Formats: sequence, structure tokens, C-alpha cells
Amino acid sequence: MVLSYLHEFHAGNIGDVFKHIILGITVRAETRRASRVVYIESHGGSGLYDLRAVNAMKRSQDRVGLQRLLRRYPGIPEQSGKILLEPFIHSLRRFQNTGEDLSNIRYYPGSPLIAAHNLNSASDEMILCELHPKECNKLNSTIQLAKPLSVEVRQEDGFEFLKAAARGDACLPQGVTQGCVTLIDPPYESVSEYQKIAQALYHAVCAYPQGCHLLCWPGYDAKSGGVTWALVTEASGLLIRVVAMERAHRAIQRSLIGHRILKAEIHVSPQPARTRSPSEPTEPTEPTEPTEPKTRRERRAQRKKGPFTSMRGCGVVVVNPPEEVSGMVKTSGSGLKETSLMSFLEDSLEAKCTIEWIV
Repeated sequence: MVLSYLHEFHAGNIGDVFKHIILGITVRAETRRASRVVYIESHGGSGLYDLRAVNAMKRSQDRVGLQRLLRRYPGIPEQSGKILLEPFIHSLRRFQNTGEDLSNIRYYPGSPLIAAHNLNSASDEMILCELHPKECNKLNSTIQLAKPLSVEVRQEDGFEFLKAAARGDACLPQGVTQGCVTLIDPPYESVSEYQKIAQALYHAVCAYPQGCHLLCWPGYDAKSGGVTWALVTEASGLLIRVVAMERAHRAIQRSLIGHRILKAEIHVSPQPARTRSPSEPTEPTEPTEPTEPKTRRERRAQRKKGPFTSMRGCGVVVVNPPEEVSGMVKTSGSGLKETSLMSFLEDSLEAKCTIEWIV
């Protein structure tokens, strides 16, 4: 198996922001519900990302995610659900050299550190899986920031660990029967991962039936430009993934009957991320829309790069969501309607949010 995905190219994108807001709310709510919580992550990554590093600035995807949110955050009215953003915002502040100042963010915490910051260090535990050797070594180092929390980093396939946990073969913390948060967020390097996620979610529920379990997946968009057979051919790879994701959703609905399942998605219109220098301010003007390639060389370069190279959204499924997460939707006479927090995210991230019960 070739392990080529490195999240440092994508840190702080709109998908990160969306899923980490939901993750922070979920973890903090679970610590209030249960006296002891275990947090399990199938694909931990490296844990902390420098937004001024060369790889991060190659795509600058935080411009369309994190930077948009932080520019609007100071003006959020309290009644808009601002308190639900606090687990995420506090985690950001924790890992900056600037303290409370969020105007010049440099370090972006990944899901392990966001979860760790919202757990209770005295009693809770973490199990983090990461198969990529380089990323696992970094995670071992960065997770030391979570001390004195009890943390176990395992260099293994998170799918296999959850399967073993469901069978009772994995070494899980003793005495934890209710409090659990599981995050399944693979890199989706191959279509086979789309086929495994439904099983992984089922295995997590089998291991901790009363826990909260999150499954995340990325959303991509085609770049602007004329539709050619080359683009159609490249797009077919995404189509396969879309079909696989739909099949996974159906499998989740069939296998988890009896559990409440919430699905939330965010999608933003495509805009190109441009490279910035380390000395450039982090509060930029919005980039302009790409122009259609005119020369043969430009068209060839676009085809080589591919039409689906930029993260433009994210989806999250939450099994057994806590009240703080399920409260993000409310029932009205016409059905489900997004609350003010979702409306704020749509406005600040300039995106479309949808949230619904699927079981």
C-alpha cells in the first residue's frame, strides 16, 4: 500500500474547520455526560501543522477556511451560537505564541490536539492510530503537548484496530462502558477506503454502543475551464468516489438501525488558492476566479494537475450525537431547519451548509 497523503498541504481548509468545530462540541459534551471518556482516532495525522511552512503555503487552503472564520469571529453575537465555537477557538489559542490574539494564526492543531484540549486530563484516555511512519513519528512528538493526558499512539491501520475492538481483541481501557468519542477520517487515497468506512463505523458502534462516533469525508470541486474529454476522463475518478460514498451511506443506514445518526455537510464555490510568502500578512484579500486556459501549454498543465485537486467542502456523520450537536438542527412545521450557528458558518465561510437526520 502506497502512503502518499500528507495533511500539511491542506491544513486549515474549510473541511478542517467544519469537522473540528463539530468534534470540539462532541468531545466537550461527552466529558460532561460521562465521568470517564476514551477518544479513538483511526487516522491521526501528525497532530499540529505550521501554516507558514512551505508545503502549507503551496496551496494556502486556510484562506478559504480558517482565515475566513477568524475574520468574522470577533463580531459574532452571543445568541448566534457563539458558545458552540468555543471548544474549537480555545484549542486554536492554546497552541499559538500570540496568546489570545487570533489575527495572526500560525499553528493549526489537528483533531488529536483539539480532542485532547477538550478532554479531562485526570481521567480520560486517547488511542491514536496512524499508519504513515513519518506522520506517526510526528504525532508521537506533538501529542506530548497533551500531557498529562493518557495517550497511546499506535502505528497501525485504524480500520483494523476498530475491527479488533469490535471483536474484543484490541487492548481498550478497562472500565469505560459509556464515554467514548471515535473519529474516522481516512485520507481517501483509494476507492477501497470509501468501501471500508461503513464497516469501520459499525465496528466502532459495536465496541462502544453508547458512545459518539464521527465519520468524515472530503468534498472536491472541478476547476473552472472548458469541459474536454481529458477533464471528463479525470472526473470519472471522482464519480467513482461519489458512488462509493453513496453506497457507504446506505450501508451505514442499514447497519446502524436503532441509533440516531446526524449528517452535516458544507460546500464552498471553487476559488484558486495562491502561494503567499512567509512575510505576507495572513489576512488577505479574496483571490479572483481562475481564467480559462488559452494556450495549448496552459491547457496541458491544467489537465496534468487535474480538476479535483482542491478541498472545497466536507461531510460529517455523527452517530449518537450529544444534545449540543443535535441542537444544531431544530424541527419546525416544514421539517428540519438549520439553527443560527449553521447560518453563521454559511455567512462567515461563504458556503452552503446542510444538516439532517438520516436515521
